[in-house]
Amino acid sequence: MVEKFSNKGIDVTTFSRTTEPLQEDGEKAIEGFIKLRLGHSEVGTIIIPDFVFINEGRKVKYFSPSFFSACSIGFNVDDGLHKATLSVDFASPNQIEGTRAQIEIQSIDRILSYDDGAQLYKCSIRCDDKILNFSAGEAIKEGEHFSIALFVIVQTLSDSYRFLS
Repeated sequence: MVEKFSNKGIDVTTFSRTTEPLQEDGEKAIEGFIKLRLGHSEVGTIIIPDFVFINEGRKVKYFSPSFFSACSIGFNVDDGLHKATLSVDFASPNQIEGTRAQIEIQSIDRILSYDDGAQLYKCSIRCDDKILNFSAGEAIKEGEHFSIALFVIVQTLSDSYRFLS
């Protein structure tokens, strides 16, 4: 939704995203991966998602969260098994609509711990069919590692000349 209002004589345009809650009839549970970091404080721990990866046929799509909720962490849910769930929204910065996914992580599904403190987990993702529309791009999975291409700009001198003339 786009709203315009005036504040002290200055026109201001605000954008608010609408992300609908998951609907039981349109959702599915798929397996994926989440790269995350843990944030610790005196009052608790939060999960900070970096990227989510979903297999789409032979391709791997990656998603960059635009918002996430506080997590729910259950310790010793089963004998020595810890589980965490969080809600993650995906949308591009300029998009008005987004989509939401519920992600569940189990302690036994940790795949990697990175030198910078990040961790990679296998996860279960409850989402609707439109989630693939909000992919940030494609990733390559090699063994336990993911590689992503953020952007590539290739421009030659002749391209620049045509653009400027």
